[in-house]
Amino acid sequence: MTPSLLPGPGIALAVLAVLHGGVAAATESGPVATLQCTAEPPTRLRGADADATDAAVQAALHQRTMGAAEDPSIAIETVAPAPVGRQVLVDIPMPGASGVMLQQQGREVLLSSPQALPPIDLRALQYCATDMIEGISVGYDTLLLSLAPGVTVTHTHIQGGLHLVLRHAAMPAHEAGQPAAAVGGASDEAHADERRDDVPSASDQGELRLRLLEAQLLLQTGQLGEAHRRYEALRQDMPASPDPLNGLASLALRGGRWREAKALYQEALLLDPGEPGAAAAVRAIDRATAPRLRSEVEYRETEGGVGTGRATAVIGGVSGQQPFGQGWRLGFAADFAQVDASQVLKRNGTVGSFSGQRQKAEVYVQHDSLGGQVIVGSLFLNGDTPGLGLRAELPDTWGATTLRAEYHRPNWDFFQSLIDYGTRDRLAVGRRQQLTTDLTGRLEVGGNRYGIQGDRDVADTISVTGELRLGNLAGVRGFSTAYVLDSEYLLRRADRIGADGQRFAPLQIFEREVHALTLGYAGVWKDRTKERALTYELSAGYGVDRYGKAGPLVAGNLGYVLGSLEVRLRGSYVENIGRTRGTTTVLGGSLTWVF
Repeated sequence: MTPSLLPGPGIALAVLAVLHGGVAAATESGPVATLQCTAEPPTRLRGADADATDAAVQAALHQRTMGAAEDPSIAIETVAPAPVGRQVLVDIPMPGASGVMLQQQGREVLLSSPQALPPIDLRALQYCATDMIEGISVGYDTLLLSLAPGVTVTHTHIQGGLHLVLRHAAMPAHEAGQPAAAVGGASDEAHADERRDDVPSASDQGELRLRLLEAQLLLQTGQLGEAHRRYEALRQDMPASPDPLNGLASLALRGGRWREAKALYQEALLLDPGEPGAAAAVRAIDRATAPRLRSEVEYRETEGGVGTGRATAVIGGVSGQQPFGQGWRLGFAADFAQVDASQVLKRNGTVGSFSGQRQKAEVYVQHDSLGGQVIVGSLFLNGDTPGLGLRAELPDTWGATTLRAEYHRPNWDFFQSLIDYGTRDRLAVGRRQQLTTDLTGRLEVGGNRYGIQGDRDVADTISVTGELRLGNLAGVRGFSTAYVLDSEYLLRRADRIGADGQRFAPLQIFEREVHALTLGYAGVWKDRTKERALTYELSAGYGVDRYGKAGPLVAGNLGYVLGSLEVRLRGSYVENIGRTRGTTTVLGGSLTWVF
């Protein structure tokens, strides 16, 4: 749901490339496709090596003409690079070249093929285009080129291959075939040599770029510790580049350390004020932590539920937060419910209808540390019953651990508890884990004590909830499948003597162990101004209760952001899952003002 915070358009292309197969080593073993790389028109080299170089070019042309590209043992033949002020042609034999797409953002050029690329000797390609290419990465079906300043690239299709033209932008196309002296002259070459003494050589820049791509690949594949080490080293080796800072900021944000992430993004903006990715990330962090006020309404209906028959509730609420100090925020929430139930178990053991109103409220203080630790202290009010809570979230490289303690927290999870001003005391520990790049897991185990108004100790349970979610299913971004566990096991349930002298359980709570499988899709659409955004999420699945019945479930969520306003609609439906053949329908909406 959250938009990706990629550190800038150049990095976006690099990440896209490594997502399609990763960084290929220049000395990769295995079959290597024949590649022809030469200057055009051929610039006659002066000196003893001229004849040998021309012969190498002719030999490579002959091999490609005779179908030598099909022979995996043939190495790449290249021509010695001409001076600055030239164009270089690169021919890559490949089937389906007509479907290759070229994208360019800044000096990053990404070529995407509809099928797997042939293995390419990166060292030979970079040697061939010295002073034109600073870095190269080859993925399964992508080729990423980091161009030197002032270099442009175009591509055309030849029969059975791809034809790339690299040209210095300062050189007019009609002068492409002239010797370097006609374009710049010897004095220009001398000045170029002086400039190259002040900056890393093309090979050094290419090596740094490949190291950066490797760090991005480690981040994308979930190897976060190693990615952090690589980015820290690059931060020292590339002090004038914002890219390592952006990578470290992405790692911090992924670990929940938004304050650290914001500081790193701001440092990157000092190096490159025009970096759109870092600026967008800072805006997103500021928006997520900004003061806000939200109003919402929810309609909840159960049919055939345990202990209530048919019941409906219309719940209206208002909530908000106000940041203060360094990482502190003060928040509140208040909810009001109009409840109607055809039959409900009352506190004296009789069964009857109910129609009335209920209220609950919460005030909390939250602190987010620079290291990402979150501490939240809450005060609750449920009717005339006060309560309190404490929650701690402790992030690490691979996820976060949550500790929770609650006393007399309002419990509106089911209708009987809502009607009887039910509360829950709870001690719980949870874990959220990034298992692989696309696989995440969460698990929480808790001990619970339930109460109702006038009787605060009616049942004890152990609950276990969890989820395993696999994202990017079938290679589709936003498409996921999940296994969900929702279970609660009864340790003790109190009995009371009713008005008729019969024993009864004041709270109708039963054991459950629901296993569900779901498929989901989530995405976001933004307009060009990025002031408007549409988010959407849909999931459907099937659940089975080991102690009860099985049935389908479906849920959806739609949000729209327009400037400082956010509108959200949601809905869910569950049928038959549980002890009875009941259904539960929830519809809701909210309006949030961020200021």
